[in-house]
Amino acid sequence: PVSTIKIAIKNLQKGADQSALFKIIEEENERMEDYIQSVLDLSKIRHKNFNLNLKSVEMRPMIEDIVNKERLLLCGTEDRIEIVHVENTVLSTDESHLRNAISNIIENARVYSGDVVNIEITAQKNQNQYQISIKDHGIGIPPAELNLIFDRFYRGQQGNLYYGKGTGLGLNYAQRIVQLHSGSIEVKSIESEGSTFIITLPIE
Repeated sequence: PVSTIKIAIKNLQKGADQSALFKIIEEENERMEDYIQSVLDLSKIRHKNFNLNLKSVEMRPMIEDIVNKERLLLCGTEDRIEIVHVENTVLSTDESHLRNAISNIIENARVYSGDVVNIEITAQKNQNQYQISIKDHGIGIPPAELNLIFDRFYRGQQGNLYYGKGTGLGLNYAQRIVQLHSGSIEVKSIESEGSTFIITLPIE
């Protein structure tokens, strides 16, 4: 949320749509409060003292809303986040936490996209599962780091430098929330070509 608010302010300074960006800042401020709570929740999860607030949620409207907000934060004229195809279904989820988890992965894709952001979102039903794919065409993840990216406080490196800014909690939080939904996150990546994160959730 902090980086999102900073980008929104920069776009305001460039004369972008004020009403939309002010709404983003307000919502991200609320998300910041949620994120602080998420850090506390991570501690509860680790100590097995955490419960999801489950309810029936339509997935396509939720994903479209997340993507539309992320699009407002793009800075470059060639940057894009494209919804390739999103099937709708109703899942029993904790909407607030699942939104944050998906947003974290999209934000991660944006940070590691390199000079031009090019992210593709697909979501489809596969038998008794719902799979959300978030694909970027960025710098990719070295094979040696693939088993580390979900660790708490881990941040990707290029050479001796950390790439981008962040707490190193976003992917760890996303993975734990998805697992609490009896789901999983898989990542496929090729250096200099990009990464694909696949969230798989059960359809009950």
